[in-house]
Amino acid sequence: MRYAEAIRSPSLFESTTGFSVSNTPSITLKPEHTRNWELGINVEMDNVLRTADELRFKLAYFDNKAKNYLTRGVAFEGNGTTMRNLDHARFKGLEVTGRYDAGDFYAEASGIYYTETEFCAQNALNGLYCFSDGSNSGYGQLHVPPKMSGSVTLGARMFEESLDVGTRISYTGKRPSDFLDLTGSASQTTTIAWKPYTLVDLFASYKINEDVTLDFNVDNVTDVYYMDALTLGLMPSPGRSFRASLTAKF
Repeated sequence: MRYAEAIRSPSLFESTTGFSVSNTPSITLKPEHTRNWELGINVEMDNVLRTADELRFKLAYFDNKAKNYLTRGVAFEGNGTTMRNLDHARFKGLEVTGRYDAGDFYAEASGIYYTETEFCAQNALNGLYCFSDGSNSGYGQLHVPPKMSGSVTLGARMFEESLDVGTRISYTGKRPSDFLDLTGSASQTTTIAWKPYTLVDLFASYKINEDVTLDFNVDNVTDVYYMDALTLGLMPSPGRSFRASLTAKF
């Protein structure tokens, strides 16, 4: 089990007037107080299928809550928007990672699944009210992560482990709220929609000697057209790309 706390005071951007917000003198911003819980299990096993191989596995449940969450909101005292504190923002979910390494080949997998995203505000009329997709005119909806994402990596080492080749397959799901899957202005905050996508990458690394390494990558092998998750612009992500690099240590 792991527990962590952090306190963040309002930044200069959040506490002064800017191009998208106007400071409201009657609103006193409070520091944001984050409490993060994590409960999980770790499994470490050696010599599972063959001599000197390694198996590692981790499963964790997390509950991250930010009290007095700082974000933009409606300036009820006048027109426009201002920075204010929500009662809290909360993210809960499961995270899993695993790795098997047998020396000449290896496999890795990881994934994260959000069971709950919550933004809660409080006022005298409605009391405490919560939404899964952000707040009115807030910035929170720009940072709501995919409900599910994960990746699998398969690799092999050859020529006395001087050559490492493999493939990586990654999946990014949709947002946890269908309301945010629309491109446009959602309560005065522009969100960019993306569709779930799967990417396939190839990689190779050759260690010429102790000081020189040659790397070659092919990203997005299947040339998928997609918008990157959490993007704030309408520019699609790169299609099939080739990269090569030579690294030397002196």
